[in-house]
Amino acid sequence: MEMIIGCLSDALMDSIKLIPFLFIIYIILEFISRRSSLAIYEKIANTRFLGPLLGGIIGVVPQCGLSAAAASLYIGKIVSLGTMLAVFLSASDDMLPILISSAVNPVTIVKILACKVLMAVISGYLVDMFWRKKHERELDEGEEEIEIELNGCGPGCNCEENFWWSVIKHTIQVFAFIFIISLVLNIVIEGIGEETLGSLFRNVPILGEFVAAIIGLIPNCASSVIITELYLEGVMSAGALFAGLLVNTGVGTLVLIRFNKNRKESLKIIGLLYCIGIVWGILLELVGIVF
Repeated sequence: MEMIIGCLSDALMDSIKLIPFLFIIYIILEFISRRSSLAIYEKIANTRFLGPLLGGIIGVVPQCGLSAAAASLYIGKIVSLGTMLAVFLSASDDMLPILISSAVNPVTIVKILACKVLMAVISGYLVDMFWRKKHERELDEGEEEIEIELNGCGPGCNCEENFWWSVIKHTIQVFAFIFIISLVLNIVIEGIGEETLGSLFRNVPILGEFVAAIIGLIPNCASSVIITELYLEGVMSAGALFAGLLVNTGVGTLVLIRFNKNRKESLKIIGLLYCIGIVWGILLELVGIVF
């Protein structure tokens, strides 16, 4: 009981310290989200051969509707599969706010984001190269297939709600996730030891990448919080971090499953996304890149 109380106290204090930083960050992100959505969706929709490049760059913007918009545009045959996957792979949900609020070196944050964009762009072009004939035929057919409301808010987001309520809600949600994760992690570390837990991910070949990618597929901001916190605690390696965050699309996969009539195709795409995340994570481990 004394151990649990100690873990509870440590987790609560560590989480409370982040509230002011999270609040400020979400004010900025909410402002960007509401001001830039329309232009971003239009740029995605109006690209063809530059699709994966622009998708990878645009996707890194921490905006909740981008992956959903990309999925909608793909379902309507307006953008290619590679472009949608580039947006999916570069998106990171709540990774950026957590890294900033945890006082991670800005240079490190830029390196992580740049690597995600590079991996997303390369993957997008490789996918389009493999499915070139299919995706060119679908793009030629797709002008009128879908109606997307370009009203400054993307699918999967409720930008009509009050600005400050949205900021407060996001801050509270992420605070709660961080507190719960920190509490569980503290208890586990106290119980089995940090070295034992870390070695489980690092010493068992590719286990960390597979587990992180499964967590990343959870269509909720909690998954990006879990992965980022485990990395910051030294439990996950850089390879596992990328495997999890590359497949973390926010609500993108939900929109794909919900609105794509071809359910079999949606499952194949999610499987492909999972494999891409694992491959990049393992390559990162083999090369020995750290952040």
